[in-house]
Amino acid sequence: MLATLTEDRFSSDHWLYERKLDGVRAICSRDGGEVTLWSRNQNAIERSYPEIAEVLTAQGGPRFVADGEIVAFDGRQTSFATLQGRIHLTDRDRIEATGVQVFY
Repeated sequence: MLATLTEDRFSSDHWLYERKLDGVRAICSRDGGEVTLWSRNQNAIERSYPEIAEVLTAQGGPRFVADGEIVAFDGRQTSFATLQGRIHLTDRDRIEATGVQVFY
């Protein structure tokens, strides 16, 4: 769904809301082997976010699928501009040199 910025507020006890996170959509999967992070275009992206793949390898079960958003923050807000500094990087040294922390 496309988020729309508005000043109008809506509330209902019958609706659940989640915060809009401005990042990269990713599906994480594991089927007994290594964890794979997939972009919405079905590209493997775990080399761009090795710290996320490592945590999910260590803490995830042997088989799972998770759907989430990879984000970086500027203060308390998610920032796609901050995340852009490392979106296509795959070299661990270059990733670390950006100083950009990511969260899934």
